[in-house]
Amino acid sequence: MLSFYLSMLDDIEDQNKFTKLYHDYRLLMLYIANKVTNNSSWVEDIVQDAFCNIIENFDKLKFESDKKTRALVSIITENCALNFIKRESRIKIMDEDETIDDYYTYNRYENSFESSIVNVIYTEDIINAIDTMDFKYAAPIKMQAFGYSIEEISDFLKIPPSTVKTRLRRGKQKLLAKVSDKDE
Repeated sequence: MLSFYLSMLDDIEDQNKFTKLYHDYRLLMLYIANKVTNNSSWVEDIVQDAFCNIIENFDKLKFESDKKTRALVSIITENCALNFIKRESRIKIMDEDETIDDYYTYNRYENSFESSIVNVIYTEDIINAIDTMDFKYAAPIKMQAFGYSIEEISDFLKIPPSTVKTRLRRGKQKLLAKVSDKDE
């Protein structure tokens, strides 16, 4: 299967990077796919979707650290698993037509979110709060923290940029509420 993926990449350097990524994270991806779906017959298909997604966006990948690469691969795999479940069950599990609140509400929460984060002493509280959030909000927040743009997050998660913005805003609101509760 690796040779199939490598045939999709033109540059030798990219092929070498992908080969390392494949060997380093394939088992993790299989584990995540199985954990999310609890269906061993879907696991290989999900991981294949995830690798194809990675190759489609390979030029946008940032190989800064193993920790960030591992997190991104995990997010992509989990998203592919959720999309696979949605496709297989024909049930819409995420509302892609979320409405955007008015501009005033957005700015009010955005500004208070930024100021609250600056005031938080322990970043572990924030990380724990993000980890307890629903995946559809946590994934874009984590990816934005790694330096990915709205468009890049949209490409990786296969959702429109407007949905990414909405999920970022709502996720930050939820994060603010969790952090505020912790401070009190």
